[in-house]
Amino acid sequence: MYFNYRKTDRIIRLPEVTHLTGEGRSTIYAKMTVGRFPRQRKLGGGRSVGWSLCEILQHIRITLAGSEYIARAMRARCGCGWKSVALVQILR
Repeated sequence: MYFNYRKTDRIIRLPEVTHLTGEGRSTIYAKMTVGRFPRQRKLGGGRSVGWSLCEILQHIRITLAGSEYIARAMRARCGCGWKSVALVQILR
């Protein structure tokens, strides 16, 4: 299914980011530190920050595609089920 990210781009705040990704605040900031999550943007002159919805949706799509790739590779290699794939995802 084709989804036009550019037409839906807007700035979203942390509660919506955590809801969309299913990841907690500390996990999001830890992944940003190592470059595995989209960077936040400053909003105005204060401490307010937000994320681009377009970048968050693309991050989710890439993460899901990577998970499916790992699952296929695991099943092809050893016939393992999803429990083993979940363990690989936790370890990476």
